[in-house]
Amino acid sequence: MAVNRSRNGIQHLLTAALCILALSGCAGTSPDKHADQAVSTANVQSNQVTPVMLALPEAAYEAGRYDDAIRLYQELLVRDPNNNRLKLGIADCELASNDPSDANGLYQELEGDPSIRSEVLQGRGIALLRLGQNALAETKLKDAVAADPKLWRTWNALGAFYDANKQWDDADQAYAKALALTPRSAIVNNNLGFSLLSQGKLKEAIQAFQTALEIDSTLQPAQMNLRIALALAGRYDEATAGAQGSALPATLNNVGFAAMARGDYTKAEAYLTQSVNASSSYEEMASKNLEELKALTGKSPVVSGGT
Repeated sequence: MAVNRSRNGIQHLLTAALCILALSGCAGTSPDKHADQAVSTANVQSNQVTPVMLALPEAAYEAGRYDDAIRLYQELLVRDPNNNRLKLGIADCELASNDPSDANGLYQELEGDPSIRSEVLQGRGIALLRLGQNALAETKLKDAVAADPKLWRTWNALGAFYDANKQWDDADQAYAKALALTPRSAIVNNNLGFSLLSQGKLKEAIQAFQTALEIDSTLQPAQMNLRIALALAGRYDEATAGAQGSALPATLNNVGFAAMARGDYTKAEAYLTQSVNASSSYEEMASKNLEELKALTGKSPVVSGGT
C-alpha cells in the first residue's frame, strides 16, 4: 500500500536521527594534510608543535574522548600559542561534543588563516547549520567545497541542508559526492536513506539503511530508520523483529506512527497501544499518536495490545 498521508509527519519522526548523524561530523584533518604538515615542520624550533605531538589529541578526538582531546590541545597551545591548527582541533572537539555555539566562535576567529581555510569553513558551516543559521551555513559549506572538493563531511552536511529544503536533486548529488569520497561511511549511507525515505522511495531507502548497518551494525539511528522504512512498506514483522529492552517502546511507537501514515489504522492502533503499555517514558508520545488516530478514524482506539 502506498503512503497516503503527507510526508511531513514522517520527516518529523526521523528528524532527530538525521541531525545526530548529518551534523555530527567535524572538520578534522586528513592524513594527506598530516603528511604535508610533517614536511613543513621538519626543521621547527623547539617550542613549536610537531605532527608527532599532535598524534595524542587527534587519537583522543577520533576515539570520541573530546574532553581529553581539548585538554591535550590546550596543553600544546601553552607551548605554541599561535598554532591555529591546535585551535582548529579544539573547535572540532567543541562541535563534536555538541557545542556548536562555542565551536562557531572559534571557527570564526580562524577564518583568516589560508592554511586551514577549507577545514574552518567546513566546521563553521556545520556549526551554523546546527544553530539554525541556514543561509549563512549554506554559503560557508559551498565555499568549503569550492576550496577543497574532497571534504566529504561538507557534502554530507549540504545533503542535510538540501533535504531540509526538499531540494531532492541537490541532496542526491551532495550525498553521491560524499559517498564517492567515503563509500564505507555508515553516516552518509544513513543520511542518504533518510533523504530517499523523505522522497517516498522506500525500496532505495531500505537498501541504504541496510548498507549503513552492514558497515556499522551498532549505528542506532540507522537501526531505527530501517525499522520505520520497513513499517512504511508494510513489513511490520521485520520492522519490529529483535526490538527489546529500552528500544522496544520507541520501536512500537514509530512503527505504529508509520502504519498510521500508510492508512493502516488497525495495525497503527495495535502498535501504539503496545508502546503505551511497554514504557511510561513513551506513554505520552504514543498516547498523542493514538489521539491523532482517533481523530482520523472518528472512533476511540481499543486498548488491547498485540498485533
